[in-house]
Amino acid sequence: MGSLFKKLLLICFGGILGVLFLEFGFRIVLHAEQVAFSRQIVAVDEKTGHTIHKKNFSAVVYSNELGKDVLIETNNEGFVGKDYPVEKEKGTKRIAIIGDSYVAALQVDTEKNFVSLLEKELSKNPAQKFEVMNFGVGGQGTFEELERYYYYVRKYKPDYVVLVFYPNDFENNQYYLQYKDLIEKDSPIWDIPLSDANNNQGRKDLKYLLMKNSYLVRFLDARVKQNAFLNKLAITVGLQSQGPLGAPKEGIHPTTFIFEDPLQESFTDVYEFTLELIKYFDRRTKEDGARLVFTYLPMAIQVDDALWKEKNDAVSELSNYIWNLNLPNSYLKERLAKEKISFIDLMEEFKKEYKKDPGITLYNGREGHLNEKGHKKIQSVLSQKIKF
Repeated sequence: MGSLFKKLLLICFGGILGVLFLEFGFRIVLHAEQVAFSRQIVAVDEKTGHTIHKKNFSAVVYSNELGKDVLIETNNEGFVGKDYPVEKEKGTKRIAIIGDSYVAALQVDTEKNFVSLLEKELSKNPAQKFEVMNFGVGGQGTFEELERYYYYVRKYKPDYVVLVFYPNDFENNQYYLQYKDLIEKDSPIWDIPLSDANNNQGRKDLKYLLMKNSYLVRFLDARVKQNAFLNKLAITVGLQSQGPLGAPKEGIHPTTFIFEDPLQESFTDVYEFTLELIKYFDRRTKEDGARLVFTYLPMAIQVDDALWKEKNDAVSELSNYIWNLNLPNSYLKERLAKEKISFIDLMEEFKKEYKKDPGITLYNGREGHLNEKGHKKIQSVLSQKIKF
């Protein structure tokens, strides 16, 4: 019995040493990849508990998606970009851009993201001063962005609020579906707790403490989320959260089912709830004297026909369903038109680029975050489409 106990101790000790060795290895190998695998630049606002970025951060970091160093700079509010005074200078047009990691754009130099490029482009007009502010934070959906507007954006009194919507925002929004009545009744929603399923740095559970402190755990968590089978297994054992959209099935990630036609009932509920969030957003901005400009940013599979074909070839189960890759933007465009909410569909503009040059890519690694070409394209579209 004593020898068995000693063997078990040795196995446990060896396992612990193995994990520590892997952690040490990951810290050495991935140390440079601060944006991709480290949360060094992500922080929590002590006043509000909201996820922001480390304030006044300026450093060259390695972008895993680009495969090269990028210069990331944040301001005294904890958002990407330069500082702006709260009081708007007379005669200045101020544009606040809100979104997730595609707006924060930690994969390119700060000066080359579409927010910075848009300010440079608009500033060429000597008759009008423009300020374009970046309020992007990764891992957030429409609900978190609505709260971000309330706590951080409105005090700057923007003339325009550009809400950039990426399709996985449906997935983020599902965790707030239980509060739908508050949104529909136009009740104050600012005290609703932020979901643990999203990039909420205020979380205190063991998994998130490990996520914030271990390179190995972050690496494994990212790989699990990318694999439908492992993602479903993680949900089953409680390591990942499952919302109304459900777990992966037949090797297909839940996010893909936002394109299923017709939608499953749970997905229809999340679609309608997202619409209510956007309408609420519009009411709030109007009350503050600003104009909401809803901007739809497509997933790469929606504009890159070759990529979607490759997905179908790799996952044969996709042929078991009917897919409509135009469903999210067409649904939102139709309904927001009835509400007279300005809608910019970047999907149409991106598709034009892919038709002109099938070999082009506007995303890192074809389906990652936007690359420099993608940011330039968005800047070009926004500068033409927004009527100042």
